[in-house]
Amino acid sequence: MNIYMDLSFLLQIVLGYTSLYFAKSLLIVKSKIYLEVIFTVLVGFSIYLVYLNIYLSILIYFVFISIFLLMIFKENYFKSLFLYLFIYSLLTFIIDKLSIYNSCYNFILTINSPKGMLSYLFGPIFLISLILSIKLVDSLFRLHNYKTTCYLLKNNKKVYYTGYYDSGNTLKHNDVPVIFINKDKYLFEVDKKIKVEIESINNQSLIDVQECLLSIEDKKESYYVYVALVDTKDFNGCEILLNAYIN
Repeated sequence: MNIYMDLSFLLQIVLGYTSLYFAKSLLIVKSKIYLEVIFTVLVGFSIYLVYLNIYLSILIYFVFISIFLLMIFKENYFKSLFLYLFIYSLLTFIIDKLSIYNSCYNFILTINSPKGMLSYLFGPIFLISLILSIKLVDSLFRLHNYKTTCYLLKNNKKVYYTGYYDSGNTLKHNDVPVIFINKDKYLFEVDKKIKVEIESINNQSLIDVQECLLSIEDKKESYYVYVALVDTKDFNGCEILLNAYIN
């Protein structure tokens, strides 16, 4: 068994991060960066499992992956585990079959020759293809269906924006829908700030909101909303992230 351990170590890091990013992108969730970094580095050491019994090797790898994905994704654990193992297995199978300089031992892909370093490219190529595909689908379908023109009204001042409907934004404060806008694009005078607590996968935080009236293009009614001032530059190319309760 001729294995370049240092090169194979880096290959496992590439495959691990690619699989993790794949799961993260499809689930559309946020995760703590330091956990991703720790996971990606530690997964490189899985190369040493090639020296163990195949069943013990697979068991250790599965337990390690399960624990870290549970820490990273929490309630999306089972979906993330399936997606991670699916893409990891797929990339391992493809590289093993296409390259004579790579071999698979105990479910772990190795590099048997310096020429096998070309397999490093499979991860980045896959990630780039995934990102481009998501952007293409988003531009062709999501924005076509969910992009709209709206305006905010406050103190007799009206400002038009492009809004993006997001069924995932169901945040309310005192039964009032909360929408999001970059604080630099909020062109009204900032009144007394109201604090609203938001909860994400990783933590809870307070954001500043302002009271406004919101009107959607081609609709007569106006909505009383809280406008959250955030640092996010845009929302899928739009200026405002609308709320699922605004129809």
